[in-house]
Amino acid sequence: MESKPYTYNKIMCLYISKKKGIILEKDLICYKQLEKQEDGTWKTPIMYWIIPKLDTMITPDKDAPEISNFGYKYRLGGGVIHAYLQNPINDNSVDGKLYRAIIPAGTEFWISDDLCEVAAKKMYITSEEVLSLEDATLDTSSILSHPGADIMLTGGKRVPLSSEISPEDVVGIYSGDKVILRDVNLDGIQFSDKPIPGVWRIALKDMDGEGNCKLLPPDLPILKEARKQGGYIPALDELQEAFKNLLEVNISRVTLGLPIIPNNNWFWTSTPRNSVDIWCCDNWFNNMGFCTDCYLRDGYAIYFLKS
Repeated sequence: MESKPYTYNKIMCLYISKKKGIILEKDLICYKQLEKQEDGTWKTPIMYWIIPKLDTMITPDKDAPEISNFGYKYRLGGGVIHAYLQNPINDNSVDGKLYRAIIPAGTEFWISDDLCEVAAKKMYITSEEVLSLEDATLDTSSILSHPGADIMLTGGKRVPLSSEISPEDVVGIYSGDKVILRDVNLDGIQFSDKPIPGVWRIALKDMDGEGNCKLLPPDLPILKEARKQGGYIPALDELQEAFKNLLEVNISRVTLGLPIIPNNNWFWTSTPRNSVDIWCCDNWFNNMGFCTDCYLRDGYAIYFLKS
């Protein structure tokens, strides 16, 4: 490795729920996106960093990462090097070629809530080309430098995350004092198959999804699915609070062999905006929005365990 690293001052963005970085206990493999130039250098397709050569350690030109508030989350811009860990679940279009990179043990790093992107204080870029992120393998032993969320087992026992736990024994995964049930709907589901007359007149609360679901029509498709699991649809603020711990939840899910809850998707809440609009929550920026004519639309759904 080069004794003197190259430095770069271009800025990319990583949206994270945890402001504090984690120190890696072992090397972490990641993948840097680059385009080779006619002069023999390499360029990043998004921010046009110029990397003179490969098989080189690179570092940012700032001593401290630039972190700012962004809604319920944080925006991590300059002062770090960005890369992929695995294929983003909702974006298969990665321009340029991918090169294997290594974040050395002992380096401070940050990771996206869907475990697809990473940023670090330094990174070694190899000349080993990777054909596709589809071939990338997520090294969970390295990201476990960041602790996962606790698990609720069958019978209601709360235990720390362990790779020895069988998914069949898992009821759900804790986010604070709430339990997100094991099975999530990532195929899309209708909130309702028809308009919900008068629902806007119901005094539904932003932090009481379980109470909301008792007041909603019992034949809603999404409510039927929730009841099958012994769960309920979280309210708007309730879901936003849970998404603050999504990184730990996803670390536990991937360790247990369960699907990751992806970024940049809208999830149903049990908080109607009016008779045809339902509030949704975007777990990427943790924004809230509403789905007009909800009975004509599909959305993702996660369910909380009933008390």
